[in-house]
Amino acid sequence: MRFAQYVPSAAARLTAGTGVAAAVGLLATPVLTRIYTPDDYAALGVVVAVTAVGASFATGRFERAIPLQPLTEAGDRETAALARLALRIALGTTAVAATAALVMVLLGWNPWQQELGSWVVVIPLGVLVACTQQVMVALSLRRQQYRPLSGVPALQTTVMVVFQAGLGLLSPARWALVVPALLAPGVSALRLRLILPPLGRSAPLRSVAADHADFPRYDLPFSLLNALSLNLQILLASVLYPPEQVGWFALVLLVLGAPVAIVAASFGVVLNRELVDLTQPARMRLMRRTASFLAIVGVPGFALVGLAALNVGTLLGPEWQEAGSVALALLPLLYARFVASPLATALVVARRMRVLLIWQVATLAATLTAFLLAGVYEWDILTVSWSLSLLVTPMYLILIPLAFRGAWVGPPQQTSAHSD
Repeated sequence: MRFAQYVPSAAARLTAGTGVAAAVGLLATPVLTRIYTPDDYAALGVVVAVTAVGASFATGRFERAIPLQPLTEAGDRETAALARLALRIALGTTAVAATAALVMVLLGWNPWQQELGSWVVVIPLGVLVACTQQVMVALSLRRQQYRPLSGVPALQTTVMVVFQAGLGLLSPARWALVVPALLAPGVSALRLRLILPPLGRSAPLRSVAADHADFPRYDLPFSLLNALSLNLQILLASVLYPPEQVGWFALVLLVLGAPVAIVAASFGVVLNRELVDLTQPARMRLMRRTASFLAIVGVPGFALVGLAALNVGTLLGPEWQEAGSVALALLPLLYARFVASPLATALVVARRMRVLLIWQVATLAATLTAFLLAGVYEWDILTVSWSLSLLVTPMYLILIPLAFRGAWVGPPQQTSAHSD
């Protein structure tokens, strides 16, 4: 049976590639933390957070519809139109953002002057690179190019840490940590572009945009709110706490949160493509197997992280000791996100974006509540970390039954295809 044989193979392949990328990042961390300071990681956290938020909406989210297109001539034209539409919107959005950033620096109004200085003008370029990567991944998913997709996370991470370490040894300036992280997604985008066929002729862009209006209407707000709930934590921490504490917090979210997000995406992208073609019983079996696998595999992985967190001072250097306590506080939240996030793809496939939007608003409200309480009661970074776990973890647990309901409903019927 295709369900029983192909899907686990694809998911396992992507997960293995993601595991290699996570291992590379973790192995490089003791080297990087001895080159760069917590203040430098605070700057990196701000840059990555702003870039992720920008990339969550800059394409209009039209690339999310690409894996759902059939492998037919009409589907090829629809896919080409969606890809060009997403890239043109991203180019226009980032051009406006780059102009605004330059004006902001020239006028001396820079909210991240302490962390970034004039390097803030590079962030829109990072957003454009990330958007290009998103489109290339979507095109690869449609053609089920799981083997090359499994290799790009490790390639991207390796290139990034090599440049961060190499440039840092030559000149341990903050930009040497930040710029490679901004441009690294371009490595993945280029690798995938080399294996993809040319886009070819497009369906009319205007009619394609109208037919897929649900994605900017519902998926875009969801993606933006999701990016905000994941990345606003670092931005709010940068307002409430000194750079050293922000650096501890950012290190945990970057080193632990990034592999969690990549693993979640690896399973999510398989579900995004495969749920379209499966019958209702097969969809439910796939969801149960995916949820069980993630829940079981996550236990030893997060247990090892917990053990490492107890010895952070030895592993990363004495100035990072408190980062271990922050990591322990955030482990329940990261584990719940690890299990639940991939399953949410079922709601996207079922076009139940409104449910996702409501859930994301509630999750964002929980995140804001934690930091509001931290500001009012003057909590330290460790207390707010425990507060985030307490308030946000239940939201991810609620997402699991919502996702199963989306899988039960299934994708809507294809009603039209574009032609010349």
